[in-house]
Amino acid sequence: MRFVLFALIAVATGTALYFGLTAPLVAPQHKIFETSAGQVAVERIAGPFSHPWAVTFLPDGVKLVTERGGRLWRVDQNGARTEVAGAPAVRVEGQGGLLDVVAAKDFAESREIFLTFSESVDGKSRTAVAAAWLNETGHQLENVQVIFHQRPSTGSTIHYGSRVVEARDGTLWVTLGERGLDIQAQN
Repeated sequence: MRFVLFALIAVATGTALYFGLTAPLVAPQHKIFETSAGQVAVERIAGPFSHPWAVTFLPDGVKLVTERGGRLWRVDQNGARTEVAGAPAVRVEGQGGLLDVVAAKDFAESREIFLTFSESVDGKSRTAVAAAWLNETGHQLENVQVIFHQRPSTGSTIHYGSRVVEARDGTLWVTLGERGLDIQAQN
């Protein structure tokens, strides 16, 4: 079993992969950790990144990785990374930025991906979801369209939520934070 980790935290058996964090953290190419669940092998497959937030796996083994600062990276099977052009403009403040990325279930045919991010609106921000198409070379997003905006926008820079999952029937499920207004958490 393989896992993707954004830190050197091993919690399950199998082989763990992680995307390196910013320097000066330098990890060995391969290290074994003993855990209460058994041995875990940790291997660095790409990096370093600045605040990596999410990863999605494409059918050909390529990975897309978001950085909170607004960059979307393409990571090939050999670990080589290149920036994907065309990511939406994001408001990078507090916990906001470019957040989740998910390849559509039919990505092999549609080349569609979904991104969540903090969007700037009149000096405030909100969680937004965009749909886009990754071009054939995998280096450019095309037809980026915002398909959801959280309302209302707030001055808060925390708790954007921002996980997106595509259900079997194609429905998109998106988590939203209460944006620091704890009384709204159950609404």
